[in-house]
Amino acid sequence: MKLRTIKLLVCSALTLFLSGCGEDFLNLAPIDNPNERAFFRNADDFNLAVIGVYDAVNERLLEQSGWALKEMRSDNTEQHQLALGGFAEGFNQINEFYVLPDNGLVLDHWRSSYYGISRANTVLTRIGNIDFSEQLKNQYRGEALFLRSYLYFNLVRLFGDIPMPTQEFATPSAAFGEGRVPAERVYQQLIQDLKTATGFLPLSYPTGQRGRVTQGAARALLAKVYLTVGQKAEAASELRQVISSNQYQLLPDYAKLWGRANKNSAESLFELQFKSGGVGEGSTYADAWLPARAGLDIYGSTYRGGGGQGLNSPTQDIIAAYEKGDLRKKVSVAESYTKANGQVVLEPRILKFSDAPSLPLDSDDNFPIIRYADVLLMLAEAVGPTGEGWDLLDRIRTRAGLGNADRTQNFVDVLLQERRVEFAFENHRWFDLLRFGKALDVMSAHLQQRKNSSTPYLYNKIGQVTQGKLLFPIPLRELQINKSLTQNPGY
Repeated sequence: MKLRTIKLLVCSALTLFLSGCGEDFLNLAPIDNPNERAFFRNADDFNLAVIGVYDAVNERLLEQSGWALKEMRSDNTEQHQLALGGFAEGFNQINEFYVLPDNGLVLDHWRSSYYGISRANTVLTRIGNIDFSEQLKNQYRGEALFLRSYLYFNLVRLFGDIPMPTQEFATPSAAFGEGRVPAERVYQQLIQDLKTATGFLPLSYPTGQRGRVTQGAARALLAKVYLTVGQKAEAASELRQVISSNQYQLLPDYAKLWGRANKNSAESLFELQFKSGGVGEGSTYADAWLPARAGLDIYGSTYRGGGGQGLNSPTQDIIAAYEKGDLRKKVSVAESYTKANGQVVLEPRILKFSDAPSLPLDSDDNFPIIRYADVLLMLAEAVGPTGEGWDLLDRIRTRAGLGNADRTQNFVDVLLQERRVEFAFENHRWFDLLRFGKALDVMSAHLQQRKNSSTPYLYNKIGQVTQGKLLFPIPLRELQINKSLTQNPGY
């Protein structure tokens, strides 16, 4: 079920993303429009508050900045066209490795992430004070802990040391002294919180509540945290419990993972829920990722979207990454499209998340965060080049119509390649390159290849990939309003 939007009247507790909320507002509680001081009275109120956390994770600025920082940063996608004029500069800074501290997308991701974190902290801080079922309280705690952990996990991998408040602030001004916490402590907190969440969350929900976080999703996210910090045995333990729960399966047909008819499938552990229809809850991916002004050509006269923005296109590198006969390619990417007049346009485009929008930026596609295929490939990563590890890889390849992997090759290289084509355009690639220690080499080679190509980048400002630039800069605006923050080296 689409977790419907609840516009909680809760001002942000973090000054990092305050936008017009003041302390006076926090003291107001109009009878017809109560704020958060008078809101939390019973289980129903906390249910709405938890849904409000989900809604923050789906927030459009977070969605757009997310794929820019996680996928466009890698060798999978780029922007081919100046679809939005000067606005495109922010995307190209990310794409071409010359990100400036005032980059608007970087700021959007930081602020929107902490917006969701503050909502989760409000739930976790206040839920113990209200009298209702402890079992239901724990479910809500588990959901809030998972969603907060998901946001923090992204932030720590993108920015390194980050502020990590875990309680609601009494006043907005209380956050002014909130400095950065070492990344190691962030990971420790994530492990603690996700272990707690696995004990609180159910294995599944009734059909009407599908889309809420399950125990399996929490275990899988915990496993990825463990892999990120090098604790492979602990990751394997969590993943085996997901598998033995018998709640998920690898769908036989890769094409059945996508589109409005396939939401929350048996392969889905957690996905962002979107709903079209002009209610402000549709996905922006279809319009944002269409070639510029190509909507009517691709979808026909019934198309009611925004025409296509041309913001995110496949690279030639990812197109060439698919082996001959890989069934995933025709589902994931196209190398051209045909205009209404029959003209073939050689403009590559992403096919995943391409449900025709009913209104501009209003598609019905969900977006997967954790799939069962990821569970299997993470377990392969955890156990390494053993018979089991290779067999897990081959399960994914078999579905893709491919033969078994060549076991004379380097296991890590094969695994990283398999993850790339399996999860293309699902925001895994940049984090995979970081976790496997390949980001410097892969991205240096990719940028050099583009420098030498006949189709150079739009701005020709290609930066240099260095160890310091593997992290994004702390947004300039946040440094200006919170003097306790420091900038990452190299910016």
